[in-house]
Amino acid sequence: MRLTVPASYLLKAITIGEVDTGKTSYMNAHLGGVYSPVSNYNTESRVKTYHVLDNEVKFELLDYHHSMLLQPGYYVGSFALLLFFDLNRKESLNGLKLIVEQIPFSLLRSDIRLVLIGSKADLEREVGNAEIVNFMNFVRKKQLEIRYYEVSVLKKINVERPMIDLLMDFLNIDKRCFNCLQLVEDIRFKDGFPLCGQCIQHPDFKKANAFARMEGFQL
Repeated sequence: MRLTVPASYLLKAITIGEVDTGKTSYMNAHLGGVYSPVSNYNTESRVKTYHVLDNEVKFELLDYHHSMLLQPGYYVGSFALLLFFDLNRKESLNGLKLIVEQIPFSLLRSDIRLVLIGSKADLEREVGNAEIVNFMNFVRKKQLEIRYYEVSVLKKINVERPMIDLLMDFLNIDKRCFNCLQLVEDIRFKDGFPLCGQCIQHPDFKKANAFARMEGFQL
């Protein structure tokens, strides 16, 4: 489905998790910065602009100091919460659960997106699949949906995918390559078009197909 009127949007997402769970490194990498292993104890706000079809979407990522998460006002207006834990430290997942229990979900929008991110996927892991499933079931008992991604900033694994999936959700666009028209899990953007990993590598992808699909024509 295509939105009929070109528009500009600002989406707000909050990164949540204990110190040293990869939030700052993820924010740096998401914005095209250099990998940084240094934890940041201050409040940070970063904005990245996406052009998707005929829409401009500014995605603001906010990383608050842990103690600030006790203030309900910080959550208001958020489109998504990115919940970080370190795959190499079990206690970081336990700590995340305690933080989530304090989030005032009743004050948030009913369609809030929750994204669980296991960071440092390139290292030897300490957190097992059963523990991750248990955490997701804990969240779902609150009548909330949650997605899970394993991310490595150092190895550039799944850095863009959580944000792109959120964008596609917001714009109500199915995860289909606008060139070959195949449904794919890992969608990318080029010249404002969603493309699969294979088509995006071709410098002369069939823009005619992409434009036709954007306009809603049958191909």
